[in-house]
Amino acid sequence: MSIRFWRSATSSLLVLTVLLTLPLLASILPHRQPAWVSVLIATLSRRGLNADDDARRTAGYYQDLLNVGSAAGHHLTNAAADGGAWPRGGNATAAHRRLAGFLRYDFKPNLDLTFAGDRLITNSSGMADEEYPLQRPPNTRRIALIGDSIARGFGVAPGERFEALLEHHLNQEYGAATAQQFEILNFAVGGYRITQMLDVALERAAAFAPDVYALAFTDLSVMRRWGDHLAQLVHDGIDLRYDFLRQLAREARLQPSDDMVTFNAKLAPHRLRVLRWVIESLQAHAQRQRADLLVLLVPQVEESHSAAPGFGDAIELLEELEVPTLNLLDTFAGAADLNEFQLRAGDVHPNAAGHRRLLDNLQQKALASPRLRAIVLGPGAPVQQASRNRAPRHP
Repeated sequence: MSIRFWRSATSSLLVLTVLLTLPLLASILPHRQPAWVSVLIATLSRRGLNADDDARRTAGYYQDLLNVGSAAGHHLTNAAADGGAWPRGGNATAAHRRLAGFLRYDFKPNLDLTFAGDRLITNSSGMADEEYPLQRPPNTRRIALIGDSIARGFGVAPGERFEALLEHHLNQEYGAATAQQFEILNFAVGGYRITQMLDVALERAAAFAPDVYALAFTDLSVMRRWGDHLAQLVHDGIDLRYDFLRQLAREARLQPSDDMVTFNAKLAPHRLRVLRWVIESLQAHAQRQRADLLVLLVPQVEESHSAAPGFGDAIELLEELEVPTLNLLDTFAGAADLNEFQLRAGDVHPNAAGHRRLLDNLQQKALASPRLRAIVLGPGAPVQQASRNRAPRHP
């Protein structure tokens, strides 16, 4: 073979290695890194493997990489293993407690602290929310919101998050008309993936007897790096808890010695299968609890989500399973300046204005659909009230 070929192959391998390890760099670098570093990592990540159009292409791509030497990826995986996705620094670690089991971590209860510019207040149950009794009060419509850092409202004051704004709006506009109060309990935790969200719904949210299980799916929890949680469990020798996941690990031949590149390659073909299992498990659970299941597709604030190409197969699956879905992926489409809605430059979390825009889109779509309106407001909600009290559009 020609020298030109080998130069090209070597260059391609180096580029692929950099793109594959960019997500891990974000967790290894100090949190107080210069803004340009965050922007560079975010930009390159979006234009690399994370920009794949669908799961099949991603799976095939990773499978082709299985024979590539991954020493750099293995080194970065080991360097990040001690902290994983954990925030570093005194205040950050004070916010979480490490768990020996399936979830791996959660929020400590009764917190009021600030880290990375984010004020975190947790209640006695460890939710990033106000206090709610375990037993649902009479005449109360209770919604359990489960998701990651976007649903949790990272970086936004507690009362300015879309979940809190929605709860306030429902009580103001529909409380009297429906003769009930509305509660939205925020079980979201930053970094949680779909497998952790399932466990929260089955084990934690269920204890509060919600009328609705609302799962907030984002690109990170369902699309990019969706398997990080499973990879970390296998790497650390933690039991996968569910028979389905144990069988999946056997079929995919996951090994504790695998590096992150290999984990991704082995798990990529199973993304939709895992997503189907999660959704069907939640459907069955909600039916047993006589509750509703609602999925929210929540965008990050970035240009690539104007068309949300990566969610296509997930949306098809939700339609096939007839899951009520609030598709909010177009929330920031057409925005003249995305910086107006980003928490900070290079950060895809929405700021307070972004959360208001999410709320507006959520309200319009929920109230325009009789099925979704009945899930949010409860059966028998007045149709006229829904259209008359629609909130004004936010810029």
